[in-house]
Amino acid sequence: MQDNFFAYLYAFSINLRVGLGACLTGIVIGFCLVITKQNVPYTNKLIATVISIMRAFPFYILIFILLGALGSSVLLESLTPSVRLEIILILAIAGFAAPACADLFTTFFEHRRHGEIEQSYLIVPNLFGVFIVSLICSSAGAAIGVHEAVNFTRWYIESLDSRWERIAITFLSTLFFVLTLLFLKYVVQQTFQYFMKKRLESSSININKVSN
Repeated sequence: MQDNFFAYLYAFSINLRVGLGACLTGIVIGFCLVITKQNVPYTNKLIATVISIMRAFPFYILIFILLGALGSSVLLESLTPSVRLEIILILAIAGFAAPACADLFTTFFEHRRHGEIEQSYLIVPNLFGVFIVSLICSSAGAAIGVHEAVNFTRWYIESLDSRWERIAITFLSTLFFVLTLLFLKYVVQQTFQYFMKKRLESSSININKVSN
């Protein structure tokens, strides 16, 4: 049982790695799209179309398109099969994350342009929200053979004879996933609130010094 628990934790670390990798990739792509749209002439409609296509493209279809295109690609031939599948999953999830991040960066720059500095900082928890969704989407890796937590749980319950044991393991696996997400969300919220509180206190001190 202990060995299986540590094996589950390792599988869950793959979910975390894929979710984070997809979120970061989406942030880079989304930022580049917004910067290009704002600074390169005549690209407004093109970038808006690209973002719309990325947002509307079916997630599962994109996974299998990338699997077919990159599964045996010379670009990834030096990597192990498991790493190759993780990269494909990351790119597929990033296809969802990029337009979401592009929207957040567009709002961020609008707030900065209007001098709404405090509102612009909301991009931090909102980007974390993209990470949470990316982490949840990483469970789709079970469909292509990524050895993440959902895939491990499915394999493990198939080895059990008792129906109630299968139900219990499924429930515990889901509970662990949910509690981890809630814990991460709580940490980010508390950190963000602490940062904003310190900024407000610093602003109040500066205002008092100027008025005196």
